Amino acid sequence: MGGAQLSSSSETNLVTTFIDYDFIEEDDYNLGKSGKQWYGDIYDVQTSYNYSFSMPNIVNTDSIRVYAKIIGHASSNGTSYTLALEEIH
Repeated sequence: MGGAQLSSSSETNLVTTFIDYDFIEEDDYNLGKSGKQWYGDIYDVQTSYNYSFSMPNIVNTDSIRVYAKIIGHASSNGTSYTLALEEIH
């Protein structure tokens, strides 16, 4: 495969921001033993985890979206989860 040719034309668009994504996807546990659905950390004896993301070019005035897929199983009622975000500069 050959190298790309550089354009001699002037720029037509200047990109100053972009959409960035980061995720945690650890396929460690299969709760149903079906092999179909795999999950990451188990909240059992350890009830709290911290996940860090590095986005060095983030625009501080823009909003963010956080999505979480969580599964719960308990022998009694009262299972709940809390998602907390910290602003770190």
